[in-house]
Amino acid sequence: HLKVCENFQKVDVFCKYPTVYEPERNLIIRLNEIFDCECDFRYKPIIVFDFESLVINYKVNITESSEIQNFQQGVSVSLFSNIPGYENEIFIENKEPIMLFRKMFIELDVMTMQATLLMKHQIKNLYDKIDTITDEGKKQYYYGLLDRYVNEVPIIGFNSGKYDINLNINEFMSKLISRNGDKIFSVKNGNSFKALKSGRFSFFDICQY
Repeated sequence: HLKVCENFQKVDVFCKYPTVYEPERNLIIRLNEIFDCECDFRYKPIIVFDFESLVINYKVNITESSEIQNFQQGVSVSLFSNIPGYENEIFIENKEPIMLFRKMFIELDVMTMQATLLMKHQIKNLYDKIDTITDEGKKQYYYGLLDRYVNEVPIIGFNSGKYDINLNINEFMSKLISRNGDKIFSVKNGNSFKALKSGRFSFFDICQY
């Protein structure tokens, strides 16, 4: 190691002039300026979810002096949204976590598809402007940006990153991967999920924002 690194000199690089951090601007706002549109950038269709659980007696010896006496298991989930046709609460109950998530994701598939169509209609003017681009490469590039934007439907939970998702995390992630593949993006704070994205599902814990 020393023979290879003995001549190595660490070089620290600093900004010559201090700058203020600026987060990336919203995609729709930037495209509005490029294509001279006034599309609303806000993602208006929103889904809210909440789990309920039961305490299950389950004694397991960990060591000679300690044991697990019970654990919490998800038994129901409620879904609510402002999406036309889905304004009424959807209640799903099942004592088997894997079946509970299966039914939940089936409902979310339908709701997020409708949300995507609503957003495409909301920014239709941008799609129309992009459709006039003669350069096929640029056209597909901008289409890809918009499609990615409309296909990330916000699914909001309250303290869901610490409790709801972790309630039966193995079954939750297993079912999510089996439906949407293993391309999952997550933002974690310790053991809690601040954000979790997979397919059209974008789970956010509003309590952490």
